Amino acid sequence: MNSESLVIDLVHLVKEKKALMSNLLELTITQGKLILEDEDDISRIQVVIDEKQKLMKVIDNIDFEFLDKLDELKRLLNIKTLDSLKEEPVKGFRELKQEIQDIIKLTEELKQLDEANTQKAKANLDKVKEQLKVINVGKKASNSYSTNKYQQGQSILIDKKK
Repeated sequence: MNSESLVIDLVHLVKEKKALMSNLLELTITQGKLILEDEDDISRIQVVIDEKQKLMKVIDNIDFEFLDKLDELKRLLNIKTLDSLKEEPVKGFRELKQEIQDIIKLTEELKQLDEANTQKAKANLDKVKEQLKVINVGKKASNSYSTNKYQQGQSILIDKKK
């Protein structure tokens, strides 16, 4: 395979990954909204997380294919990194570098949103923990006042003397 066709394949893979990353970004935004709106309904959040996992698997497959072709291109051009080339040795090379930069920006944005979503989820979890503590204290208080040893089914024996 020549270097020009490799660059064309790489650009195609990068554009495909970029589209999937954009979908992943949208799902992450939706996830953040659901965390704030539906603190009690985890099922809708789980559906979004499952969709994100599916997209990530597809992205991983694209990454493996991309890395194989990129290694081959670097071998053909006799370079170690894409950044080491300032000129465009092959048609489409600049576009490839630009698309990769776009993906890096998307990845940073995704990372920030995921961290924010994690913080929101932790805050919700802390609220639930506090509510459970209040419920448990209430149960203990209720049980201590209503415990009657004779209501638990213990029998009283009465002896008759003969």
